[in-house]
Amino acid sequence: FAEIGIDAEVKSLTSKSIGTGQIGENVRFVFEYAKAGPDAPKTLVGKFPSGNETSLMAAKMLNHYKREVYFYRTFPKVAGRITPNALYTDYDEATNRFALIMEDMSPSEQGDQLKGCGLVEAKLAL
Repeated sequence: FAEIGIDAEVKSLTSKSIGTGQIGENVRFVFEYAKAGPDAPKTLVGKFPSGNETSLMAAKMLNHYKREVYFYRTFPKVAGRITPNALYTDYDEATNRFALIMEDMSPSEQGDQLKGCGLVEAKLAL
């Protein structure tokens, strides 16, 4: 954590997939610390490439992973604080692999991209 400015020593962590994962894999990491400063997060969310070959190809065709990483690198600087804070971003154009590590916005829930949402959820999102 020192690389990203957080004073903490991780004792252990657990992970659980979250979301529906159409194009990528979203994971919630829960930390147990041996020692932790006041800014040490209890949880973080990671976004990674899909394990599904069809999804990987779709993401590559749409430049999805590259666009998402660049979004988190640039948009918050322009638009202010309306997205999770990205603590780590990486994208390898040669392999189309990426990693995003960001703050966990729970208890907020990710919407279902396939099902859509109702008016109440849309208003909350806006």
